[in-house]
Amino acid sequence: MADRLVTIAGFPNAMLAHMAKLRLEEEGIVSFLADEFGATMVPLGVEGVKLQVRESDAEAARAVLEGDAADRDDATEHPEEP
Repeated sequence: MADRLVTIAGFPNAMLAHMAKLRLEEEGIVSFLADEFGATMVPLGVEGVKLQVRESDAEAARAVLEGDAADRDDATEHPEEP
C-alpha cells in the first residue's frame, strides 16, 4: 500500500513553497505542492500553498525544514563580525 500524502508546512506564496520544496529535494525527499495555483489567483491566507510529503517521510522532512529555520535564527541572533 502506498503512503498517503501529509501536509507538513504551509506558505503564503508559491515562491516560498518552492524554496522549501527544493530544500527537501536536496535531501532526497520527494515533495508536492497543493493549492499552489489557487493561492496565486485568490490569496488564501498565511498558509495558502501546502507542502506535502509521503507520510513515511514526514518526520525527516520536518527536521530538515526546522533545522533550516534554526540556522536562519542563529545567523540573525549572532551575525558574523567583519
